[in-house]
Amino acid sequence: MRLKKIVWKVIFCFLLLGMMLGCGGDGDAGDSLSSQTCSELGGNVCSSSQTCSGSWLDASDEDYCCNGSCTDATTFFSGDSPFGAHGGYEGLNGIGVKYKRNTANPCGLVWDLIEPNYDGVYDWSAFEGCVDTADSLGIKLMVSITSMNTQDQISCGKCTGNDGFCDRLNPCNWTKYEDFLKTAIGLYGSRIRYWQLENEPSYNGHFYIDTPENYAELLSRSYSIIKENCQDCEVVVAGMAGYNTAVEDYYSNILSSLQNRPECVQSGCFDIIDTHAGGEATGWYDELGNIYSEVSSLFSGFGFPGKPVWSTEFGSLNCGTTNNMGQALIKLYSSGLFAGFKKLFWRVSECPSWIIEKGEKTDTYYAYKTLISKIEGFNSIKKISDGQYKFSVNGKNVYVLWCDSGSCSIPPEITGTVFVTDYLGSETTMDAYKMKLTESPVFVEAAQ
Repeated sequence: MRLKKIVWKVIFCFLLLGMMLGCGGDGDAGDSLSSQTCSELGGNVCSSSQTCSGSWLDASDEDYCCNGSCTDATTFFSGDSPFGAHGGYEGLNGIGVKYKRNTANPCGLVWDLIEPNYDGVYDWSAFEGCVDTADSLGIKLMVSITSMNTQDQISCGKCTGNDGFCDRLNPCNWTKYEDFLKTAIGLYGSRIRYWQLENEPSYNGHFYIDTPENYAELLSRSYSIIKENCQDCEVVVAGMAGYNTAVEDYYSNILSSLQNRPECVQSGCFDIIDTHAGGEATGWYDELGNIYSEVSSLFSGFGFPGKPVWSTEFGSLNCGTTNNMGQALIKLYSSGLFAGFKKLFWRVSECPSWIIEKGEKTDTYYAYKTLISKIEGFNSIKKISDGQYKFSVNGKNVYVLWCDSGSCSIPPEITGTVFVTDYLGSETTMDAYKMKLTESPVFVEAAQ
């Protein structure tokens, strides 16, 4: 809204200049453009979660003044399950997740591990074991590709190997890398649909640290190999390490380079966007809408609109905050799915988001299991107000409700006898008017 007001003022100033009145006066004329309140303009005040059936008015007292009716925003969802896991396999059996991200040794596709001697002899045993485990659990994989090979880097002087560690830079011998990748896709393309090129690239990180231009080349070459050998496979761009100025700058340069590669102009040489969303245990879930919008806008601005956005590292990494992670998980998923994320991979093995701690199932384990059991298969989400979401699941409504502060009323459409499930899966039946919302989220359904 502020941007709209500024644009109108600029236009008005140009009109005044055209009449040789200038723009340097006391500003009374410009201010008159927004001197009326929403009520005086005959508008309706909407909440930030609502859409306007007409157009937005430039009111002096409200950012969301509509000359039509305010309606609750709805996000429609199609496709397979959005529920994933980032981390180990422990605890995944029976929780209900449908996807898992494999990244590091031995479960990621790591060239250095699979062809350690740089001699065309591949050892797939460890990787095969990880794929077999996923198959046994009924979990589909998204696998990250690490394109660095120590002997390859030494061969062209990018690395001495003296310290036993080489930076993750582009291959020296593209033919050998492409042979490795072609072989991998030929063996596993029928079992693994999603392949991600590297992780959290940056100028000075601890994963892929080559230039944005070089990453664009790696992505382009790898995309071609993957698609030539598996038409149904999809390529995920390297996950963004959050969203800030440095990340935006790095990815802007990647996208600019992709624009200049003829083979990438239409497709971008990727199918799916990934941004890693972390934060505190509670209180940051409302930022997910902003994160989604900023990331989508960045890629759209370079000519790659409409790409699905995932978060393959989702959940808090702040080990100093361990309380209420189960409650936070449900709030984060409700907010993230409403924002538009198509898949969210919870950090199942990292403190404090882990689902197993010292061999015991955590509250987060039970919260994730409860969430999946309640809303798996949903086709739309409506945000009624802050902390109130309505999922349409197989022809019935499932409400996710909480109240972070003060006193919150339940949606007026919820009446009669209801079935209430807390975030840990405990169930009870009660009259709707007896419900008291707290910061602990609950699932509410009409009693059968």
